[in-house]
Amino acid sequence: MAIPTIVSLASLTITTAISAQRQTAITDLEGMTGAVIEAEFAGTGGSTAVALIRTRLGTSGTWREVASIDFAAAGSKFCTLIRGAASVAAFSTLSANSVLANFLGSELEAVITTTGTWTNGTLAVRAHLT
Repeated sequence: MAIPTIVSLASLTITTAISAQRQTAITDLEGMTGAVIEAEFAGTGGSTAVALIRTRLGTSGTWREVASIDFAAAGSKFCTLIRGAASVAAFSTLSANSVLANFLGSELEAVITTTGTWTNGTLAVRAHLT
């Protein structure tokens, strides 16, 4: 299957707290060698918003965290993920605003968590795939 150029991982209106809400996974990404993840958050009032980006190797693999994009206020952030050779590393929970380099599977998903009550809250997460 041909890799789509840009995919939406999340597009949400946020008014109340969300606890680890999984978005629809993007599948059939075999051959993907990199991704630039862009997250745009708008709104006032609440406390935090987190877009956790995960990947896995096929439909029966374990979801692994590859990027954590954290917001305390409205703004835009991005990160670059590249598949490549690297030393063996243990998987662990990512800290705020961090990435796990050199690991991309054949599927991507966003998991969204927010705290507080937001006024006019929106969150969009897109991936530009190569």
